[in-house]
Amino acid sequence: EVFPGDRETEFRQRALELGGFLEALAAKEPLAAPPVIAGFSQGGMTAFLVAARAPELVSGAIPMGGNLPVTLVPAALAPAVPVRALHGAADLRVPVATAQETVAAFVARGGDASLETFPDVGHTISPEMRARLWTLTATLTGPTP
Repeated sequence: EVFPGDRETEFRQRALELGGFLEALAAKEPLAAPPVIAGFSQGGMTAFLVAARAPELVSGAIPMGGNLPVTLVPAALAPAVPVRALHGAADLRVPVATAQETVAAFVARGGDASLETFPDVGHTISPEMRARLWTLTATLTGPTP
């Protein structure tokens, strides 16, 4: 149950909902590999959380303009999936420093995470971020050597 004002509970609920959808999708349409997920703002938070808590459901995550409370990142990330975060350096709604803290927590706990920032970009997906999203998606879904 989601309690008003309890952001961590809300984040967990969104991740459970997305996880359930991904499981149902895999059962209906088996894929060669799990999907890469991406999301913006709260969707970015959810992408971080699914990568941290249910890595078996995804091949990678591309959170944009999001973060995750460090308390929701497990003490050890295993297995770890690639997380390639994108964030506007001028974002005042979700400050880039909070995304930096999230990515640092992933790395410190054994995760494969990085953050790219975009100068003069606020809380939006700029054309440059969108182009990078497609490049990262192709890289994360491409054939493995």
